[in-house]
Amino acid sequence: MITVHIATPKDAELIADMSRQTFYDSFIQKNTKENMDKFMNEQFTKEELIKEVGADRNIFLLAYEDEQPVGYARMRENNIPPELGTGHAQKYHTGEWKWRVFEIQSGPDFGGYQLSEGPNTWDQVDTRGNLGTEHNNDWNKAVAIYLTDRGTNSYGVFQDTLSTVALTDYADKISITHLYPKIGWGNKVREMIASLKPVWQAAGESVAVYQASSSGPMQYTMVTRYKNGLKERETGYRKPIKDRYEAVHGADSYDEYIAIIREYIADAWSELLFYRADLSSK
Repeated sequence: MITVHIATPKDAELIADMSRQTFYDSFIQKNTKENMDKFMNEQFTKEELIKEVGADRNIFLLAYEDEQPVGYARMRENNIPPELGTGHAQKYHTGEWKWRVFEIQSGPDFGGYQLSEGPNTWDQVDTRGNLGTEHNNDWNKAVAIYLTDRGTNSYGVFQDTLSTVALTDYADKISITHLYPKIGWGNKVREMIASLKPVWQAAGESVAVYQASSSGPMQYTMVTRYKNGLKERETGYRKPIKDRYEAVHGADSYDEYIAIIREYIADAWSELLFYRADLSSK
């Protein structure tokens, strides 16, 4: 039987031990043992973690199974840890490696953050090298310890011929539609997206299209950049997509467009994101 209770100061040592063990097990594969030991002994010490249990705004929950401790969770009254806003991006991700940080407002990753780095060429990625111990220690202390799950990393290649906006012509509010073609039908989905470009152009929509590269299943992402804010999503701001599509491609063409979606797309989903200037590179 699993039981959960709110931790008290007497649980501090137990929580500190569990925290250090799970942190080490989670990140040892991405760091050298020397770097991990240095960080654990200098910055992620048991004494500092014990202080966290009774700190203001911190609430710890302890889970037991048959009276044996099996896990814990920490909650904070404020949504964003103050350490996250004190400059990791500003210190380590500048110039060609700038971060644009978005807070995810909807979809399966609601409550999380998207970190967009670059844009960069493949040669820049190839010659970047290791970010160094100082960067890794700051990441582990200021960001990683607040993560509740593993993040994902992907590369997206901007598709200029499919887009209606320049690569770096950004907006603070965006929606992303993820399209996953069925195996062998990527070109057919690309043709479908190409048919949308003149429709977007006619209605003044700013859409950037990317193709995933060596990042899991084949994927196209269509990023709508709301230059005029979320009012662009209001009913009546633009005509229905069916009317606009057929105005460009002719009567009954929208039915053909929908048929392509049904036939050649394996999955699709979307999300809404808001830019966080306070967490991004300056």
